[in-house]
Amino acid sequence: MYRNKAKIVIGIVLLWCAQIWGASAAGASAIDDKVIQEIDGYIVKLMEESGIPGLAVSIVQEGQVAYDRNFGYADVKKKLPVTNQTRFELGSTTKAFTALGILNLEDEGKLKLTDTVEAYLPWFHMEFEGEREAITIGQLLHHTSGIPYNTIGDIPTEDSPTALEETVRRLVGTELVEKPGKQFEYATINYDILGYIIQTISGQTYQDYIREHILKPLALNGSVFYDEYDQVPNLAKGYKPAFYRYRDYSAPLYTGNTPAGYLITTKNDMVRWLQIQLGIVEDIPERLKKLVAKSQVPDRSVYPSMDGSSYAMGWSVFQIGSGELSHLGANPNYSSYFGFRPNDGIAVVVMANANSDYTNLIGHNVMRMLLHQEVTSLNSDFYKKIDKMSSSVTVLFIGIGLLSLWMLARLMVEILRGIRRFVGLSFKRILFIVSGAAFVLSLLIAIYFLPDVMFSGMPWKFVLVWGPLSIPSAIIAISATALIYYLYLAGSILFVKQNNSSLVNIALMSVMSGFGNAFLIFVINQQLVQMNGDQWAVGLMYYFGIGLLLYVAGQRLLRKRLIVITNDNVYRKRMQIIDTILRARYQTVEKYGRDKIMASLNNDTEVVSTSINVVIGGLTNLVTLICCLVYLGTLSLPGLLISVLLIGLAVGAYAIVSRQAERLWEETRDMQNAFFRFINHLIYGFKELSLSARKRKEFREDMNEISNAYRQKRAQGDIAFANVFVLGELLFTIVIGSIAFLLPMLFKDILSETLRGFVFVFLYMTGPINGILNCIPQATQMKISWKRINDLLHEVSSIAPSKEEITAVDRREAQKIDVIDVAFHYGGDSSTFGIGPISCSFAKGQIVFITGGNGSGKTTFGKLLTGLYEPAAGSIHIDGHVANPADIGEVFSPVFSDYHLFEKLYGIDTKGRDSEVARYLTLLGLEEKVAVLNNEFSTIDLSAGQRKRLALFMSYLDDRPFLFFDEWAADQDPEFRRFFYTELLPNLRAKGKGVIAITHDDQYYGVADRVLKFELGKLQGT
Repeated sequence: MYRNKAKIVIGIVLLWCAQIWGASAAGASAIDDKVIQEIDGYIVKLMEESGIPGLAVSIVQEGQVAYDRNFGYADVKKKLPVTNQTRFELGSTTKAFTALGILNLEDEGKLKLTDTVEAYLPWFHMEFEGEREAITIGQLLHHTSGIPYNTIGDIPTEDSPTALEETVRRLVGTELVEKPGKQFEYATINYDILGYIIQTISGQTYQDYIREHILKPLALNGSVFYDEYDQVPNLAKGYKPAFYRYRDYSAPLYTGNTPAGYLITTKNDMVRWLQIQLGIVEDIPERLKKLVAKSQVPDRSVYPSMDGSSYAMGWSVFQIGSGELSHLGANPNYSSYFGFRPNDGIAVVVMANANSDYTNLIGHNVMRMLLHQEVTSLNSDFYKKIDKMSSSVTVLFIGIGLLSLWMLARLMVEILRGIRRFVGLSFKRILFIVSGAAFVLSLLIAIYFLPDVMFSGMPWKFVLVWGPLSIPSAIIAISATALIYYLYLAGSILFVKQNNSSLVNIALMSVMSGFGNAFLIFVINQQLVQMNGDQWAVGLMYYFGIGLLLYVAGQRLLRKRLIVITNDNVYRKRMQIIDTILRARYQTVEKYGRDKIMASLNNDTEVVSTSINVVIGGLTNLVTLICCLVYLGTLSLPGLLISVLLIGLAVGAYAIVSRQAERLWEETRDMQNAFFRFINHLIYGFKELSLSARKRKEFREDMNEISNAYRQKRAQGDIAFANVFVLGELLFTIVIGSIAFLLPMLFKDILSETLRGFVFVFLYMTGPINGILNCIPQATQMKISWKRINDLLHEVSSIAPSKEEITAVDRREAQKIDVIDVAFHYGGDSSTFGIGPISCSFAKGQIVFITGGNGSGKTTFGKLLTGLYEPAAGSIHIDGHVANPADIGEVFSPVFSDYHLFEKLYGIDTKGRDSEVARYLTLLGLEEKVAVLNNEFSTIDLSAGQRKRLALFMSYLDDRPFLFFDEWAADQDPEFRRFFYTELLPNLRAKGKGVIAITHDDQYYGVADRVLKFELGKLQGT
């Protein structure tokens, strides 16, 4: 036991010696080197994170300056570093000096803390619920006067000897938020009243009194006020945020707020000031030591503030451990933090040449690090957050504004050039213009009341001084853009032009609508953050209405405009297809296939048309998503980057699967062409199918096979997207889960409020992201349809006759047609069936019959002769001149065996030809079946023979020099067939018409002047 006791005694002695040696070796520093390194690293990290230009930090421990560092620049442009002699405006940490001045007057017997303000300022009075209330000096010191916080906005920006009095006089009659002495309500102006009381009682200016009775006795020789200098020496240049970084800013002087915030001092002075607060400075009057101690006594007669502190006199007192006192200071371009723990002998000084929440964070966490406690993190730097938002809004609306200005200028030019015409004022147009003006006015009103929502009801003069420099730019950009865009919309409503399809305007509408949608998120999130169950958030409700109106109005304008434009484009594309087909050669269209043309004209154009809502939703959702991501970036940039990465994975998976699905849907589209072919068979062959149960059964089996294959391919494509949609949902849920679980682990500084904001915004973004993902399969279908349409146009137009070839020459006077060595093969391949070479001629006033067995080439020759096919070799001449197919077609009036009858007499004008029409109808035995009214047939629902007669009737009216009939008489009854051969054809010959007819009626061969016989594609003789 003795040995153990000896060991203990020796250990204590050694420990005591080590402490003495350590203290002498460390000199001024009593902080462990590791802690110093941690503090250095932490401050450097937050300096970079915050962007604060310059910072001065000191730590007092065990009565000595244990840490003394300066960071950054006092003047960034001049590269002047912060030093111990650099001066900073203190802001609200000035209040402790004013409180000491009041206590000094009390100690001199010149006032009592229980005295009312009216005792020294008889004209001063305040009201609560209509009754005058007296406020005591002590209540001003402890911020229990009931004066509202936002009275700071009433402080005038003036630099005059009467500024302090003017500041106090402006308060007279102000409504209190509570009866004096009932609750803590921090109000800067409380200390301005105290400063004016000092000035009134002492007969000196506030500044002179504090200099003489406080600063000088305490030997704070580096501390000054603005009244001493035109230019304060060694004053750090002040900065405030503007467009994503801090920029130098010279704030106006608030001389009337000097007692509450405008002491200018050095770090060395403030180290001494906190040493005085710790009670370790001996070379000051004993009386002042007692007053300093008294100023640290909190008022616990009211509930603590929301941070748990009770207010003393210029100090917030926290019951943390052995007790801690601190105070923050902020001016428009400076900030400070002073904190000390009397029982631990620790004090921290932080001063910065920018108003940043990081100043307080650094001071607070340095204190935590000294106590070996975990550091806390920052919700957000309020003014930097506002700057990020206002800067982003400025950039966005400058872009929108410039585009709007360009569109307005173009509109005016189009009006001056007569491209746009005035359409007059209708009720709907007037309503639109008035509604638009009302919305712009509402937006301007919302901007005017912005301080009520974002800055606790402060006036604009306060916001413009204290807020980021980007706020005025954002206001101007929004206001100007709204006015310019409104003028453009109003002008485009009153002055219209044809085919107005401005994609820029559509993009702007999408941006507006998406911005309005994202703005709703911001407003809702803001309400959740600052929710007060006792009050209606009228301002935020108004902003919610503005965002909702912006979103709905943007959607309305966007959808209406985009629907019109898209349907116009579909119409033009459809007409382009029709025009291309009408200009194409018959053999080209025949080769391409009726089913493909039907699918493109009917299905593909409809797919494009019906996909418009998807495009609209996709555009709006994309803009909403971008705005949401920008807002998330203002909350946490690392969190945003991780979120974008995970969203990118989801979209990437969709893109990969979309390529697979696109291949499947291409195959599905090919099957759709085959399906249309079967539809044609069903419609045009229904008569044959209805006569045979076996045919119907086999036909149904084929249709079932193609329909089933279509179903399976379509299902494969849809299932592929369904799988990736589930994957996207899973990834998005993982994103939200990652935010909730991983972000706190990866970024320990992130706070619950930021996490809640991220989760809330991402939950809101679920709709837009799903909308965008759902757009991908429909956009893929639209892409396929557009490709098919363009393929049709390209394939048909690539071999269509050029405009130069389509001469449409009227050859009614043509006398003779010569066919010289004409040859033709289907598909252009000599191995396929073909005819020729053939040489023959046809003249007006002749009847020529063409005969031959089935498949001998008669109809093929007829299509060559009439210009439907282009010869692969040889040529056709009209009156000795080489004729192209278009010219040949102009001299013929053909009636093929599969002749299609239109309801309207296209290309034939029957006006003034009533007697001729009646004569021909009577001649053909149709006078009781059909009539011609307004150039249209009354009916074409006739028998096959009667339809052929009606086709012949049109040939009569068309009056071309040559007529071609392809087995015309095959559908006629024997009597009319005889009439055709013995009466009609000779009459046509007598009129000078050249008649060429394919026929098998050998009993009438004698009617012809010549008979041409075909065998296996060759002309065998006449």
